[in-house]
Amino acid sequence: MLLLPGASLRPAPDPAAAARALDLARKAEAVVFVSPAAVRMAFRLRPGWRAARSARVLAVGPATALALHRRGVIALAPDARYDSEGVLA
Repeated sequence: MLLLPGASLRPAPDPAAAARALDLARKAEAVVFVSPAAVRMAFRLRPGWRAARSARVLAVGPATALALHRRGVIALAPDARYDSEGVLA
């Protein structure tokens, strides 16, 4: 059996810069969340974060979309392929 370590997630080294990036993302035409962990970390920095009304919020997969939904954000997610190619499709 071969065991591989999972990805190690850590808070942003500069939380103020990450929070500013989330503030800028509010004005974007599209915002992509890549994992439930990314959602948790983003909302830890900006608990009431919302995209612009005209923006599309995209989730790489259903778990990420659910994490956003639990925070009141409706996101589009691919039907089958849960990666960047699925999001682009």
